Amino acid sequence: MVKVRGSVQNDTFVRDLVMIGNDVNEITGPARQDTAPEDEKRVELHLHTPMSQMDAVSSVGALVGQAKKWGHPAVAITDHAVAQSFPEAYGAGKRTA
Repeated sequence: MVKVRGSVQNDTFVRDLVMIGNDVNEITGPARQDTAPEDEKRVELHLHTPMSQMDAVSSVGALVGQAKKWGHPAVAITDHAVAQSFPEAYGAGKRTA
């Protein structure tokens, strides 16, 4: 997250209001938690990787690592029309096991 202070002006080039930032500060909020009981952890059945065009930006390693951190037993990668991320997912699964 960022906290920005600046002025709002009408930009004649884009024909819209824009903010001219004077101060930009990165702030960290609390980390997201999975509060489900251990015996009720879910399996994510719809997960896209960057190999699925225009659908995701998080790396497979980050996704698998987050699932492990939250105690999820598995994830299902459902990329559109490709299977290129499966070797990386397999490796990420082996590293976090």
